[in-house]
Amino acid sequence: MGPFNVRYTTPGIKTISLSVERNGCTSLPETQTVTVDPELANVVVTCIAQGLDFVEFQWNLDPLASGYSISIDGGAAINQTGNTYRVTGLAENQEVSIVVTALSSNACPDKVSPAVMCTARSCPPVVVTMDAVADICFTPAAGIVNLTAQVNAASIDQSLLSWAGPGIVTGTNQFDPQIAGPGTHAITITYSESGCSETGIGTIKVNRRPVASFTGDNRICITDTYNATVNGSSGNPVTLDWTPDPVTSANNMSQFSFATPGTYDVSLVVDSLGCSSLPFMESVVVEPELSVPATDSITCSEFLDRIVFNWQDIDCASSYRVFVNNVLISTGSSTTYSATGLLEGETVDLRVEFISDCECGDIAISKECTARNCPPVQLSVTSPQSEYCLEDVTGPIQIQLTITGNDNTGVATWSGSPFINDQGVFDALAAGVGVHTFEYTYVQENCTFEDETSITINPTPAMVVGVPVQPPCYDDLTGTINVSATGGTNPLNVLLDNQPVTPGILNVGAGNHTLQVVDAKGCNTVTSPFNITIPNEPIIEITGPLVVNTGDTVTYVLPDDFAGFAIDSVVWTINGVPVVCTGNNCLSLTQIPVNVGQIEYTATVYYNNGCSVNARLNTTTQTIIITEVPNIIRPESGGEKLFFVQTNDPTLIVKYIKIYDRWGNLVFHIDESYVAKGNESIGWEGQEFAGRKVMPGVYVYIIETVSLLQGNNPRTEFLTGDITVIR
Repeated sequence: MGPFNVRYTTPGIKTISLSVERNGCTSLPETQTVTVDPELANVVVTCIAQGLDFVEFQWNLDPLASGYSISIDGGAAINQTGNTYRVTGLAENQEVSIVVTALSSNACPDKVSPAVMCTARSCPPVVVTMDAVADICFTPAAGIVNLTAQVNAASIDQSLLSWAGPGIVTGTNQFDPQIAGPGTHAITITYSESGCSETGIGTIKVNRRPVASFTGDNRICITDTYNATVNGSSGNPVTLDWTPDPVTSANNMSQFSFATPGTYDVSLVVDSLGCSSLPFMESVVVEPELSVPATDSITCSEFLDRIVFNWQDIDCASSYRVFVNNVLISTGSSTTYSATGLLEGETVDLRVEFISDCECGDIAISKECTARNCPPVQLSVTSPQSEYCLEDVTGPIQIQLTITGNDNTGVATWSGSPFINDQGVFDALAAGVGVHTFEYTYVQENCTFEDETSITINPTPAMVVGVPVQPPCYDDLTGTINVSATGGTNPLNVLLDNQPVTPGILNVGAGNHTLQVVDAKGCNTVTSPFNITIPNEPIIEITGPLVVNTGDTVTYVLPDDFAGFAIDSVVWTINGVPVVCTGNNCLSLTQIPVNVGQIEYTATVYYNNGCSVNARLNTTTQTIIITEVPNIIRPESGGEKLFFVQTNDPTLIVKYIKIYDRWGNLVFHIDESYVAKGNESIGWEGQEFAGRKVMPGVYVYIIETVSLLQGNNPRTEFLTGDITVIR
């Protein structure tokens, strides 16, 4: 039977009793104690706080709960014991759902709350506006400005605002234009309250202070205007304030005029966007026009052939343009001009322009003057002839004078050469070489009449003749003589035997000759005679044998007496080929002929510093050739230890040497070719190839040789025989 459900409406310790009845019989009761736990209270969740980025929940605290399990937006469970929970990191107006489960600590089940929604708060719309600030002129006096702002067009607690941007004093609402500098500056205002913040942008304009500046000529003429050009480029509108007032103004140009000369100050103040510049000032010198006082006009000094004009200088003019008859003659600083080369009675119209050094223009003055007339005097001075050679001058020379139209009241003088007297007599001998000019001057009524002539006395040329150089050699055709010419009048002509030649070292043939110099003016030297003689040919000959054997030593000799000639050197040649000579001054030549045939010995003797004479001797060379080898060697002895080839043929070449024993075995050989003569140390010393000594006995040799005595016809021979080795 059973089971049986038992329910209780209240918690506590309960006793359950059971009796069983069957067939009228009732059992004894069976009891059991049961503890009935209280049920957990329902979980009630509320949203207790809403922030811009968070929400906070709270629920009832149940002492029967061991803790709480929390699920946010259906996410994973979060266990805790407290009865509040905050969700952070939310966006404005974000909704959050929470479910809280109370965890039972007894036999009763957990309690689960219904889902509860909570929404994060949002900030209200706010507009932050900076109160307007008037444009600031950027000057050293520009001070700090306290800034204010409104929120939603209403005044608020200014402490809720923070300021940032150019010129903002950190942590304050103060704007310092000295820090910001000129320009349009954006100022950021941040409004913060109850966790909400909003920013706004304000603008402050700091205008740069304009700079006044203008340019213009610092000196002007009284008749001109002063033109001032304002410096600067187009930009903000400006107002120009001039002192004094200009006559005219257009764009950036203003013109000023002044009534009297003097120094004036012109100043300018520029105003732009409410900012005024500092005054800028320039001084202008206003100069008067140039003028010439009546007492300083041009004066004239009149002469027969010239007029001298003079004038005075004035202020502002240090140079002048001079016009004669309306033609510009000169420009300079002189206040005097001489018109020369005039005819008597000729009129000159002079105009002088004063060139202004100042701002006012040039001025001019004029003067007309006339040259004087002189009496009709005519004079002429002449000489007997215009040129003389010095060697032809023998005494004084009279200069001829002709004069007409004079009244003998004038003064006459001779001048020029210091060698003419007041009678017109020229002392030519004392004057000597040169151009001598004679001037005759006659002055009557302050008029000067003059004429001149001249006499040229030409120098006599000079000739330097060296000692004749006689030809040193018998085969020379000429000797030499050195001649030079100086003085006189170029060109100078040197005459050899009355024929023109070029001065210097002359080549002259044998015989008697003369030299003379004549210049371009016909002036000449005396003649100079000389003689050239050619020497006789010296006779020499070579002495020595005419027939020799090859290999013999032979000497050929020249005589040591050359009829008084000094020997410089001797050059020997054999068949035209130079050779090294031997003997004192190479007067002998020793040779060992090696080739068969004819030999021509030539000796060239140089003497007298360049002369030469030849001697020749033709000889015949014949051949007697001896080539031999030893037939016994004693390797251990002093003088017979080597088997070698000995010959008097200087061209003989040993091709090889082979040594055989009596059974025909090759015991030693030399295969490298060599010239036999001079190489007698090459040979066999009685050893085998390995260097072992051979046994005493008789050995056979074979030697191949080639002779080149016949030039292009080499001759090959084989030497064979026995060689005995004794130990």
